[in-house]
Amino acid sequence: MSKILSLQDVKNYIPIRKDESHKGNYGKILILGGSRRFTGAPCICASACMRSGSGLVTLAVENDIFPIISQKLNEVMVLDIENYKDDFETLVKTADCIAIGCGMEKRKYTLDKLIYCLNNSSCPIVVDADGINVLSENMDIFENHKDKIILTPHEGEFSRLSKLDINRIQKDKAKIATDFAKKYNAILVLKGKETVITDGNITYISNIGVPAMATGGMGDCLTGMIASFIGQKISILNAVSSAVYLHSYIARNLSKNMYSVLASDIIQNIPYTINDILYS
Repeated sequence: MSKILSLQDVKNYIPIRKDESHKGNYGKILILGGSRRFTGAPCICASACMRSGSGLVTLAVENDIFPIISQKLNEVMVLDIENYKDDFETLVKTADCIAIGCGMEKRKYTLDKLIYCLNNSSCPIVVDADGINVLSENMDIFENHKDKIILTPHEGEFSRLSKLDINRIQKDKAKIATDFAKKYNAILVLKGKETVITDGNITYISNIGVPAMATGGMGDCLTGMIASFIGQKISILNAVSSAVYLHSYIARNLSKNMYSVLASDIIQNIPYTINDILYS
C-alpha cells in the first residue's frame, strides 16, 4: 500500500523556527561533489541545501577545482580536501547529514570517498548521481552500512543498481522500488514523473512532477533539499518526502508561466514557498 503525498504532509513535517534559534539548530551538512568536468552540479546541490534552511553547509572538493568552486559560492563554505585533510575528517565525523556524488564522475576517487564517509560517519548519507553509479558496481557496500543510505536514482541509474530493464521498472515501479529498499535496508527515491519514496515498509508517491522540470541540475537541487531537511532533524522518511514534494510543487507553480524551469529557479523560490506553506 502506498500513500500519495500532499501539501498538508509537507506542512506537517517541516518545523516552525523557534524565536531562540541559531545556525547550530538547523544542521551541519557536508557535501562532496564536483570534478574538472562538472563544477556546476555540486554548487547547485549546496545552494539548494542552504536555501532549504540549513544552518551550516560545507562543500568539500578536490584541490584542482577549489578555485573555481570557491568563486561561485558565498554563504556555503568550500573546503579543499587535500590541503585541509584534518578539517575534512572532522566534518565527516560531526556532520548531521552527508550528500555525495553530484558531478563527481564515475571513478575510483568517488568510490573511495563514498566508502570513507560510510566507514567514518554516524549520520545519514544521501547518495546521488555518480555516487550511485560507483555503488552499482560495488553492491556489497550495503552489507556493512544498513540504515544509513538514502539513494536518489532516476530510472536509468536504478536500472544499473537493480540490474533490471527500465521497461520492467516502469511497469511496476512502486513494488520494485519497495522490494529493493527492503532488501538493502535503504531509503530509495526513485525519480520520474511519479517519484516513489520508500524505506521498504512505508511507500509514498509524489505525482505532481511537470515536463518543465526536464532540465539539467534538477537532481542536484533535490539532493541538496533532502540533505538539508534531514540535517534539520526531520525524521528521515518525512524529510525525504517533504523535499521531493516541495521540489515538484515549486516547479509546477513556476511552469504556469515558464516553458522550462531551471534548478536555479527552484532554489530561488524554496524559502518563499516554505514560508507560504507554513504561515498561510
